[in-house]
Amino acid sequence: MKELIRHILREDQNREERLRLKIISIIRDAGLSQAISVIGGVNNLIRILGVENSMKFLNLFNDMDEIIFVDEYNDDDEYTLFRFREGLNYFVLRNDTGTLFISKDIMDVLKTMENDDYFYIYLWIKRWVKNQYGIEPRNILTTAGGDLETMG
Repeated sequence: MKELIRHILREDQNREERLRLKIISIIRDAGLSQAISVIGGVNNLIRILGVENSMKFLNLFNDMDEIIFVDEYNDDDEYTLFRFREGLNYFVLRNDTGTLFISKDIMDVLKTMENDDYFYIYLWIKRWVKNQYGIEPRNILTTAGGDLETMG
């Protein structure tokens, strides 16, 4: 009987891990908003991913590509785009001002995790981008999502 219970528990753990990996794959391939939609909301996403704090959530974005984008139509402003695939940027750094723009979807998850405490959200993001990408942003702003998705 004990073996049967262990087997069932292992099966459940494997099923949960497969679902977690599938959600991470959706975030990378289709976007965070798609993953939130598929899983039924931000709270379900947080639970299934097993991220118990904001840093663990941000760490899902540790290995994004960094692409330099020059906006020829706007005084040749230079941006660094952070993304897993073209057209789906999660963070954009305006290089001349040090302003870091964050997708609305990421901010929505962080707001849920930090109970809308923008001070802590700002600290988590600032610490994470410095540790992961060596960037110390002067400003951190959220966008409606469209601006980030269409750039570059």
